[in-house]
Amino acid sequence: MSTVNLWSYRLFFDRDVRRADTVLTISEGTAARLYKYVGRSADAVVRPSVSDAFEPCAESVIQERLDRYRIHRPYILAVATWEPRKNLELLVRTYLELKRDGLLPQYQLVLVGGQGWKDARLRILVQEAVRDLVRPLGFIDDYDLPALYAGAEVFVYPSIYEGFGIPVLEACRSGTKVVASDLPEIREVGCDGVIYVAPNAQGLRDGILSAVKSERRARQTSDVASWKDGAKKMASIFLAGRA
Repeated sequence: MSTVNLWSYRLFFDRDVRRADTVLTISEGTAARLYKYVGRSADAVVRPSVSDAFEPCAESVIQERLDRYRIHRPYILAVATWEPRKNLELLVRTYLELKRDGLLPQYQLVLVGGQGWKDARLRILVQEAVRDLVRPLGFIDDYDLPALYAGAEVFVYPSIYEGFGIPVLEACRSGTKVVASDLPEIREVGCDGVIYVAPNAQGLRDGILSAVKSERRARQTSDVASWKDGAKKMASIFLAGRA
């Protein structure tokens, strides 16, 4: 976290949660953490959703987007803001080690996501690794993202802390092979075929190699309410609290 955010949480977060009339969380895992650290139970869980645009794409659409961003296949995709908890530095280092060992000879690593905070070491690492086929795209338009998921050989989500894990659900809906940190919140996303790993060097290494060799792609197996359904649920809770 940034220093300002850290101190704002230390000074105000517990108090604000305890005095709130209603507390909602985006996952059961977050609700459990909230109770553990603050002692307040969530009144309801309202999970996030994703756009219907995330689905397997036509090959012509995928290729057009890849050409636009100068991406060649095969590639490994990561989608995350550049902040410490997303664990991108470790992902880049693991990818480079696999390249040096000759285990990913043709693969690019494509990084999608805006810069966040405490990312100086990651920026330097990526700048030095561009010659090793690391492609930092920064923030890209949502219009292009489904095709990048669908065209990826593997999507990797190495986060060490999550509230839910929306990119994992986006990748599952796009029919991509997924390697993700084994966190309760990410398992709640409800995808079958995800390779869950410890978010450390060995876990990422083993998970990526397993995914590259596997033919099995992740898929969504549980129903996820739409954004509109979630909004209606939240509105009904708020209105009931006013009665």
